[in-house]
Amino acid sequence: MPEIGDIKRGVALGYQSNRKYIWTVCPKCRKGKWAKLVVSKNKPEHRSCRTCLVGKAQIGNQNGKWKGGEYKNASGYILVWLPSDDFFHQMINREGHVLKHRLVMAKSLGRCLQPWEIVHHKNGIKDDNRIENLMLTDWSQHRKIHGFVGNQYK
Repeated sequence: MPEIGDIKRGVALGYQSNRKYIWTVCPKCRKGKWAKLVVSKNKPEHRSCRTCLVGKAQIGNQNGKWKGGEYKNASGYILVWLPSDDFFHQMINREGHVLKHRLVMAKSLGRCLQPWEIVHHKNGIKDDNRIENLMLTDWSQHRKIHGFVGNQYK
């Protein structure tokens, strides 16, 4: 077991980098770790471990960079971040977001939408998510609404 203050090269620790690392203890959780060494100061770059630096409290609106949990994607649709304890959390994508028009429709129905259910914007404006502008359809109905027959548009 290394002693606090021991210095080794990254290659000796199994890292690809050959920079120097120092054995230190996180002041919050008291766990030992190898930290990058700032040679000019002969001190670790970060004394706290990654878990204590990031912390679970900085998720969602606890994060200092929080901007409301909504953003517009490249296609023009609004996505909303949902916390894990939200009833509609099962509708999220890999990043923890759900399309806002799907969320609005799900809330109005009082249930989560199935993946095969399509929410259509009646006026064609992708960020107009008023419930009166939304219509629940399936793939075949949605294709007809947009004039798609077979493999071509009319």
